[in-house]
Amino acid sequence: MDGEPAQPSNSSWPPSENGSDAQATPAANLTFSSYYQHSSPVAAMFIVAYVLIFLLCMVGNTLVCFIVLKNRHMRTVTNMFILNLAISDLLVGIFCMPTTLVDNLITGWPFDNATCKMSGLVQGMSVSASVFTLVAIAVERFRCIVHPFREKLTLRKALVTIAVIWALALLIMCPSAITLTVTREEHHFMVDARNRSYPLYSCWEAWPEKGMRKVYTAVLFSHIYLAPLALIVQISANPIIYGYFNENFRRGFQAAFRAQLCAPPWGSHREAYSQRASRLLRTRVFVEVQPSDSGLPSESGPSSGAPRPGRLPLRNGRVAHHSLAAEGPGCSHLPLTIPAWDI
Repeated sequence: MDGEPAQPSNSSWPPSENGSDAQATPAANLTFSSYYQHSSPVAAMFIVAYVLIFLLCMVGNTLVCFIVLKNRHMRTVTNMFILNLAISDLLVGIFCMPTTLVDNLITGWPFDNATCKMSGLVQGMSVSASVFTLVAIAVERFRCIVHPFREKLTLRKALVTIAVIWALALLIMCPSAITLTVTREEHHFMVDARNRSYPLYSCWEAWPEKGMRKVYTAVLFSHIYLAPLALIVQISANPIIYGYFNENFRRGFQAAFRAQLCAPPWGSHREAYSQRASRLLRTRVFVEVQPSDSGLPSESGPSSGAPRPGRLPLRNGRVAHHSLAAEGPGCSHLPLTIPAWDI
């Protein structure tokens, strides 16, 4: 193989051994790989796909950040978490996508040691922060559905939660960033289209012992994938279970489902419109607060101990009303109990 191994222009790469590795080592012990990993059409597809994803990432996440930060009324707890997701995606697009594209096109690692550590750290932190943010959103939604009257998460607490998320992401990715290093592959060279050879470098985690890498991989899998997935699935299922066992929630769902089944056909729109006024007159909802329940006077005056005709008394913060379901063939009356404060 003619030509000496070319020394990379980057000063952080390890120096070559007098530029004569390929000549001093027997040819039988040398391994040569192509400089480019893919053919020109495949490489063009990689470039187009990465550029398209990069542009979508930049434009979409930048718009999310601009809208949330520009409008004060958009700065809610959930939107702060979404803003954090957009920031983490921007970091991946800026610091990781260009280096990943070049690494997928060229054999070996073409950058220096600092880029190796920075790319791995930013990518790992962004993925971890995104996963932890999704867990925080799931927990916040769970509290709002299952415990609607408890204290809501304030904007200040949401910002503190985001800071903790990034601190945990940095903590869990620190071992990877420390061990990431660029090393030269002995007796392994790259050959370009002009038959020139270059030394091969790799960006990898150099652990003191091989078993430590397996332990760290298991920790990452459990903390970034397994535990968050189990928590999100459990949080998503709990509101469904809660709604099934809650009598008021279940009755409301049944009434909504029955109303859909008993909807009038499309051909009866005019008839339904002509009867709207009479239906509105017949469908009335009254809320009467009994002095024994709340200690406040009712809307209709002092209570006489028995509910008046057409009015249903309040029982434990709930009011029963009727005539909301459509009446017709096959549609039986279904009373519905809803919170009094929703009326």
